[in-house]
Amino acid sequence: MMQKEIGMKIEPATIKRLINDHYFSSLEIRLKRILLGEDSYNFLVSIGNQRFVLKWYKEIDQESMREELLAMRWLNTHGVLVPDVLYTQEGGLFVEVDGTFAVLFEYIEGDVLDDTFSSAIQIARFLAEFHAKSTQYIGRFCPDRSEISRLKAFKSVCETTQGYLSVEGIQPAIPGEGCSISGIVPSDSFTQRRA
Repeated sequence: MMQKEIGMKIEPATIKRLINDHYFSSLEIRLKRILLGEDSYNFLVSIGNQRFVLKWYKEIDQESMREELLAMRWLNTHGVLVPDVLYTQEGGLFVEVDGTFAVLFEYIEGDVLDDTFSSAIQIARFLAEFHAKSTQYIGRFCPDRSEISRLKAFKSVCETTQGYLSVEGIQPAIPGEGCSISGIVPSDSFTQRRA
């Protein structure tokens, strides 16, 4: 039996039954518990030669989770290397079991990155691609993902706090806005100014 400090207990037989009842019927389901999430158990699920990750949450905000999973599916279909979310046989994005929630994801093979400069470059490239694509996603909780609205929100935050980042190019990017954010962030350092 597996148990986490949050008091959630999940038996392997329960996981196998969930997969058989809601995703696919298979007698050959192999499970391996992997890293604990902040608020979930995570399992590597093997069915034949296919692998998946099952995240089992004690509790979630269902609307927020649904939006996050839809955004992940959208990003996946638009070329961003994020795990695809598998729909249940009923057409849902997750399964509710006695007040807990399970989501099945595609498993993406990869290497664990270290703290080298080369790994940092890989992460930066991924984040740049992720950001570029994610600004195009429009969903229930993010109806306007345009760069203009994001820059205006950034400007607003900067005006309401004592510190602001010096960022090249923001002032001309906000049409009709007088912006107190200007200057250049050197590529080799991070600067912060106080108003």
